[in-house]
Amino acid sequence: MNNIQIKFADKTVSCAYGTKAQDLIEHFNIPAGQIAAVKENNEIRPAGTSLLVNAALEPVLIDSPEGVMIYRRTLSFVLAIAARNIFPNDGVYIGHSLGNSYYYTLSSHDRPDQADIKKLESEMKKLINDNLPITFKYMAYEEAVEIFKNHNQIDTALLLEERSSSYIKVNECQGYIDIYIQPLLSFTGMLNAFELMPYQDGFLLRFPGIGKGNEIESFTDEPQIFKVYSEYKKWGKIVGVRVVGELNSLIAKRKFQEYIRIAEAHQAREMGDIARLIYEKHEDIKMVLIAGPSSSGKTTSAKRLKIELMVSGLKPIAISLDDYYRGTEETPKDEKGEPDYECLEALDVPF
Repeated sequence: MNNIQIKFADKTVSCAYGTKAQDLIEHFNIPAGQIAAVKENNEIRPAGTSLLVNAALEPVLIDSPEGVMIYRRTLSFVLAIAARNIFPNDGVYIGHSLGNSYYYTLSSHDRPDQADIKKLESEMKKLINDNLPITFKYMAYEEAVEIFKNHNQIDTALLLEERSSSYIKVNECQGYIDIYIQPLLSFTGMLNAFELMPYQDGFLLRFPGIGKGNEIESFTDEPQIFKVYSEYKKWGKIVGVRVVGELNSLIAKRKFQEYIRIAEAHQAREMGDIARLIYEKHEDIKMVLIAGPSSSGKTTSAKRLKIELMVSGLKPIAISLDDYYRGTEETPKDEKGEPDYECLEALDVPF
């Protein structure tokens, strides 16, 4: 088999077809423990990926924004393994992020006590101390679905029901298998900072913030944000769409139109409630700010809120960020060379 050429920052190395990226890490001149994954021709791949074409290879550092997300996904993966070992007849559901934490509940809906959480944390530490390898592979579709169902990973199995692929890519560690979404760290031993703490009806998986190294900052509660998430989850259960797999099922059965109508009615009610709260304090409130990334619905929400406030007798003025974008040609580029609409420099504002 012909060799392939792998380009690093300061050299080009010839290696055999199929060589694993982790076998070439020494050429980065960076300690292996600082490398979360690699970029192969600008695509983030696991360090254990096999190199099959000529490529430019870059390290993804564990303290970079991409590396931090890989670290957190790997923590969640190890938590799932620990939960399988501690609660073999139960499972854990990841809910949402809360600061530098993920909120979890038990699939049985029982509230875990302090002793259960300590057991779970101790099992995670054991898995990390054992420095177990985390690998990825392909499985036959039917085999993967059967494994997920047998292991009480019902939502994962549901996610695959509408897939047409003949095989599925999965991550594996200590016999535990989960669907591959993005790369994970190569070894559990690279997870050197985390903690679990009781919270509401479940617990929080806490981790360092971006740029904080191994430091886990003191927890700052955000009860209002948690309330919003909880109401969203409760509403999802009522309409039968808790997870993406259930939404896919509705679409496949051509029943999504009713769901859309219910969602629109629910949002209209929420907008009405918000407008009433604003009206009650309109003598003191001079501005309402709506935050969110590009295409998240800020302008649409502002227009709907404006109408609700007008119904109450107010005369609001909606100001949209869309009116201040410099345009694609003048917008700065991100690391991939694409327009970065999230940066302040994309707006026509004085500095």
